[in-house]
Amino acid sequence: MDMIYWPAIYISLASVLLLNPLHMCYYHTRMWLLGVLWRLCFSGLYPVEFKDFWLGDLLCSQTYALGVGFDHSDPVIYTDRLSRIFHSSSAFTSMGGNSRRNAIPITPV
Repeated sequence: MDMIYWPAIYISLASVLLLNPLHMCYYHTRMWLLGVLWRLCFSGLYPVEFKDFWLGDLLCSQTYALGVGFDHSDPVIYTDRLSRIFHSSSAFTSMGGNSRRNAIPITPV
């Protein structure tokens, strides 16, 4: 199986487990989490409670950590970057360091 399908499989499996209506695997905790996520999605319609604020703060804190990794989610691009770094004589020159072709022109203000 190709690597590119694993994130979709993981998200599908996590969604099925979270939305499972059977009374198993921490049913009350899952329903509490779904209720708080519902209140977060429609936060203007409900009064804000501590649990809403707490979970919203946790999710907002993860935006940078989760957003940085999305450029590595494509295995072709990531493999190409690794091959350029590790299969050249120097990692500095393979990323375009000290080359006039890749230089950024500096204009006076």
